[in-house]
Amino acid sequence: MRQLYITSIRPIITNACPVWFITGDDSSQCHNVNQELVCRLDSLQCLCLRAIAGTFKSASRPQIQKELHIQPIAIHLQRLTSCHRARNIFTQDVELLDNRYFPKKQTLKFLKSHPYRILYDRARGLVDAAEEHLRQSNGELRNVPFDDMDPHRRSGFITSHIRSQAELHAEHVWRTHRDGDGKRKHAPNAVCGRPVAAQGEWGKANLKRYKGLSRAQSTILLQCRTRFIGLNTFLRPRTLADTSMCDCGKGEHTVEHLIFDCEQLENARRNLPLRQWKFSRYNTPMSQLRSLDCLLTDHADTVSTWALNHFGLAQFDWTDQNMISGPSLKHPCPLSEGV
Repeated sequence: MRQLYITSIRPIITNACPVWFITGDDSSQCHNVNQELVCRLDSLQCLCLRAIAGTFKSASRPQIQKELHIQPIAIHLQRLTSCHRARNIFTQDVELLDNRYFPKKQTLKFLKSHPYRILYDRARGLVDAAEEHLRQSNGELRNVPFDDMDPHRRSGFITSHIRSQAELHAEHVWRTHRDGDGKRKHAPNAVCGRPVAAQGEWGKANLKRYKGLSRAQSTILLQCRTRFIGLNTFLRPRTLADTSMCDCGKGEHTVEHLIFDCEQLENARRNLPLRQWKFSRYNTPMSQLRSLDCLLTDHADTVSTWALNHFGLAQFDWTDQNMISGPSLKHPCPLSEGV
């Protein structure tokens, strides 16, 4: 589903963006893209991501983008427009800005403030930076000017450099959100009382934990990591549940409680890798309780399957009854019984 969005839906949002996504300076302010439009496009992308991920509408936008490794739409648009103009630096497109006739507006001031000229000047800086980076990283091409290089190979180097810069920008945006987020109430076995998805680094590594999982497994894993999941602690403030307590009466109905503490799931919990063996400084083996972060990251397959079977969420009733892994506590009898 992520690949479907990247290949079939996002290109519709970014169609012809080098023409209309203009981010010049104050001299070209009247031509710059409206910030309201960028916000609407970002909301549209987030709506699509929530749909393909199966999360709730109120799920955190930065966390979903980080978990699915999808850059904010403004960064992606900036990357596409920068790549387009940086590759066109070596074509006649730039010369047309000097040679084209503009009736009644032929002053030098107007030509310098042309929005495309400003963007091409920025693109030229990106090309120079890409060339400098290539000289430092590739000794064989150290003395080969960009102008004399094969156009396809040159375009590849430029695109790669701009893509890496966009990835660094997205990483900076994520870290700003992560580190600037307000302090939250501590929760047992949680990471500083914050959702697991609110921690960690930006990068493609976030996709590995979802590799090989079914759609239902990926959805419930993402819901567990963001805490936007249909448990009583999430439903109670929205008046969708009478209480925030678990049915066992021993704690709040949260992901942490169900995995670590709920008495009703004590036997089922034996199927979870809750503990790990480590050696102390005296080389003595000792058992240590894994954190929720560790379980939802390193044991995503096992925990997501267990959650589908034992969380009792109506959203996954059909999956719970028909999973290949067999019956659960809520539906103890397999569908094939009596056949």
